[in-house]
Amino acid sequence: MLVGRRCDPLKPTATLLYVLGTAATVATYFTGRAASQTTWIPGMAHPIVKAHWDWGFRTVWYFGILTGIRLTLVWAPAPVTSPRVRAALALAGLVGLGLLYETGDRGAQLVYEHGVGVAAPRH
Repeated sequence: MLVGRRCDPLKPTATLLYVLGTAATVATYFTGRAASQTTWIPGMAHPIVKAHWDWGFRTVWYFGILTGIRLTLVWAPAPVTSPRVRAALALAGLVGLGLLYETGDRGAQLVYEHGVGVAAPRH
């Protein structure tokens, strides 16, 4: 199992990917919020927009905190490398995937079920 092995060369790469992914999540959240102000949204889609924003907000905070923890562990004077910590971080990453899935699913509903951002307003 990869989590149980010592993968020292992968730590900086994984941490960098967390930092870049978190930055992309923050940028995506704020650009999505801004785009929603200039995009036609049918009335039936407003509850899904709210759910999409809520899931996005949770995702931003979750990965922000998780990335902070990873950076703290990597930059600690005595880096923590116990198998339990690695397993906890792997599990936390899987939870984050669930958050990304839920956020993306709401976004897909907006586009594919309600035509948000792709359909012209119906008069």
